[in-house]
Amino acid sequence: MPYTHGGDIYGDAAVELDFSVNTNRLGMPQAVRDAVMASAAAWEQYPDALCRKQRRAAAAFYEADGTPIPEDWLVFGNGASDILYAVVSAIRPKQAILLAPGFSEYEQALRMCGCEIRWLHLKDENGFSLESAREELYAMLCDGSGDASKIDSVPTLSSKRENVWEKILILGNPNNPTGRAISATELERLAQVCRETHTWLMLDECFQWFLDTRRECSFVGNLLNGVGDHVILLNALTKICSMAGLRLGYGIISNAGLRERLEKFRQPWSVSAPAQAGGVAAFAVLADHSEGNLLEWTVKSLQTERPRLAEKLEELGFIVYPSQTNYLLFRSPDEDSRDYKQGCLEHGILIRACENFEGLNRHYYRVAVRNRGENERLINILKEVQSEEKHNVNL
Repeated sequence: MPYTHGGDIYGDAAVELDFSVNTNRLGMPQAVRDAVMASAAAWEQYPDALCRKQRRAAAAFYEADGTPIPEDWLVFGNGASDILYAVVSAIRPKQAILLAPGFSEYEQALRMCGCEIRWLHLKDENGFSLESAREELYAMLCDGSGDASKIDSVPTLSSKRENVWEKILILGNPNNPTGRAISATELERLAQVCRETHTWLMLDECFQWFLDTRRECSFVGNLLNGVGDHVILLNALTKICSMAGLRLGYGIISNAGLRERLEKFRQPWSVSAPAQAGGVAAFAVLADHSEGNLLEWTVKSLQTERPRLAEKLEELGFIVYPSQTNYLLFRSPDEDSRDYKQGCLEHGILIRACENFEGLNRHYYRVAVRNRGENERLINILKEVQSEEKHNVNL
């Protein structure tokens, strides 16, 4: 299977700066690093298959954050993708609605189950905004779906035809690669429509940590209000704590029947001892609401550097799309034939080419927002790529 994501620094070229991955530019917190190394004494033993300490640490974070979810709602896995594949295998939907552009693993997981996929293509001229495609999405959900009179039915995996939930809508919130987020108010209405049409709703919240409106956009509070037993939340510590190599993701699922079925489709010991130790420490770091904590510093740095990087890209002639998180999607003009990924790679910088995203082409790229000096280096390299191409043409 070809690798289609960012972060492939293991090829032949020497990568000095990786702008293709969207992990926190502040790096892994020292407390997490220390906890991982301190766990070495337990590496000869099997890890806790139930992730008990991890559950307690996560529940403590959400309680401190004002959304006290029950521990048994939490399901941990080897990255958010592990939970994604397990949930799709447990539900086995016959039809799915996906946004384009969007994270490619959603499609991969669904196709493994033989699911029919319907695409909602967001429009470039609207900045890939879901709000501008709201009515089209609702129409897709209502097409041949369940009876709205059964709004109070509880989603199950029953074989009884009158209550079969065979559709799923998967949304990134924020979306990858666009960086656009959806408010919880908008999502509450969408969740209502999904219930009326007997459609499971999976929300990927992995990049919400970078939002300055995180609490307003998360659906966790709605779950606590009892309006989301057909909603599955995906999240991970990979991005915010720069733990990509440790692999730790989790799901928040209020539906007990789905959680029970999910366990039948998961491997035991899917979360390693180092990942569990790092995760416990990471949730403690995130729960620290003192001045200058990780979340505060992360968001503040983005509020300064994201618009600055976007402005610099626009000065080079790129079209930059509005983003609320730690990465930017941009496009080169149609008449520009340069391969900016290859050009940057020749200078030791890796950026994400987005032509393999449904609905995008070779003109689209995504870059992480890093610190001032690194962002300046990226801009200077892009300038060099443009000037080199002009020089070659003149020859």
